[in-house]
Amino acid sequence: MNNINSNQVSRGVEVSSKFFCSMAYNKNLEEQMEFNKDKHYLGTLCKYNHEYKDTGMSLRYKSNGHNCVECLVIYGKKRRIENKDNMKEYLHDYYKKNKEHHKIQCKLWSKKNKKKIIEMRQTYYKKNKEKIYKLSTQWKKDNPEKLKEMNKRYSLKHKEEINKRSKDWGLKNKERMCFLTKRWKENNPEKHKIIQKKAYTKIRSTLKGKINHRMSASVRQSLIKGKNGYRWESLVGYTAKDLEKHLESLFTKEMSWKLFMDGGIHIDHKIPISVFNFNSYNDIDFKRCWALSNLQPLLAKDNLIKHDKIYKDFQPSLCIGVKL
Repeated sequence: MNNINSNQVSRGVEVSSKFFCSMAYNKNLEEQMEFNKDKHYLGTLCKYNHEYKDTGMSLRYKSNGHNCVECLVIYGKKRRIENKDNMKEYLHDYYKKNKEHHKIQCKLWSKKNKKKIIEMRQTYYKKNKEKIYKLSTQWKKDNPEKLKEMNKRYSLKHKEEINKRSKDWGLKNKERMCFLTKRWKENNPEKHKIIQKKAYTKIRSTLKGKINHRMSASVRQSLIKGKNGYRWESLVGYTAKDLEKHLESLFTKEMSWKLFMDGGIHIDHKIPISVFNFNSYNDIDFKRCWALSNLQPLLAKDNLIKHDKIYKDFQPSLCIGVKL
């Protein structure tokens, strides 16, 4: 009654006190040897002399046959070592039968022991750095599709965080960023074209983007040497918003921005570009040509009919290279 019963001891042949003592002081034992007045009491010393904190007595369970706590912990560990394979099978079968219950218990334990889990992971990682790196590298080689899917899910979930981190790094490492971007474009010309096309399509799907695109292309085409890297707004002297307001003020009943976005309305020059006399954005006629007063919204079908026709007398500038 006071000690481990005879059946338990007889299974392990003769187990010496030395064996018990060599396994006694481990983390699991220390945790279970904490005195709990609801579960434990101090009783007579067991036959293996497991003394509890120099009291001359053994820590015993109130239930469970009043056995010595230390004896049962050590015996349990010994049994697990002896029956390692059987334990694996038993645990495997138990997990299969109690999957949902196991998941619930794991979640509850994880919530209560967050700090402990982090410490355990950090400790394990420090001890097994090389092993983890090798296994991780090998897994990535063996599972490229899974890795791709995982990265995709992570990117979608942490989109804002990734963009911010990337932007901050770019601002701190401008030269490096330029070099990497340039090298990537050179090595991936086809991919770069596809990405550019997607970006332009996205920009042109907005009203401001559509106006910017049309004006930029039109201004560039009207100049022999192009815009030299300038934005069209800085050349004509008004913004996309100003142009939007001006065009909307001239809309007829059948006109709308939806129709404009679909290509049913053109930005027309009342006096056609072809009759103006300019070679650069510094010439007098360039400003006259692209002035708001010379621009109007016109239905696509009407603009095709109108083409380059001029309906009133117009005198182009005779001076080229003279600033307005």
